[in-house]
Amino acid sequence: MQNDIQYLRTAFPDFNLTIEDLVADGDKVWVRMTARGTNLGGFMGPPNGKSFQVTVFDLARFEDGRLVEHWGCPDRFHLLAQLGLLPKPAPTSPAG
Repeated sequence: MQNDIQYLRTAFPDFNLTIEDLVADGDKVWVRMTARGTNLGGFMGPPNGKSFQVTVFDLARFEDGRLVEHWGCPDRFHLLAQLGLLPKPAPTSPAG
């Protein structure tokens, strides 16, 4: 997990998460966050200076005060779209 965080901090030096909702139930914690950053360190190619803002959902399970399971679900499609990293559709010819 540390390598993932290092990678994010390299690709997006201003990366940050804002907690929007947090719910704890027994040994589980659900969090809805907004992630923001600017592509200044390169992500799927060279840096392009574009910024993003996407929703992230995380679920964590704890045992004896330690994190034992984690599931994260960022809106990757929206991230790639905002950074201009999705393939461009092929041009269509006018109907004739």
